[in-house]
Amino acid sequence: MNTIELRQQRAAKIAEVRTLVDLIDQEARDFTPEERSKFEALMGKDGKGAKGPDGGEVGKLAKTIEEREALEAHEHELIEIAGRKPVKPDGKPVTPKQDEKHMQRSKFEELGTVEKAAFIRNGGEVVEDPAA
Repeated sequence: MNTIELRQQRAAKIAEVRTLVDLIDQEARDFTPEERSKFEALMGKDGKGAKGPDGGEVGKLAKTIEEREALEAHEHELIEIAGRKPVKPDGKPVTPKQDEKHMQRSKFEELGTVEKAAFIRNGGEVVEDPAA
């Protein structure tokens, strides 16, 4: 799962919390035991959604996103430092076809982080998929 999908999941969880809190505010009451349980599952026992396992589902997703983005940043840095085209673990180069300067977004999203970086670095351009 890529970071965009993880961010979308996190946004959906935060929207669930907002809906729950808005209902409680609108009715000027406190959480029912079931609502409290749902809130804590989403935001953690402290209600802050802190990054990590104690921050509920929102915090876990935030931590996962942070870790994936850190990995991607390191991969990009290594590509830049090397000043050469990256290679896969088997030693084969990670480059798109030489004649491929345009790639549809759906195909681009299927690539790994290093392959995406190589495509862009080699002058590739991502184009939107044709309307269905």
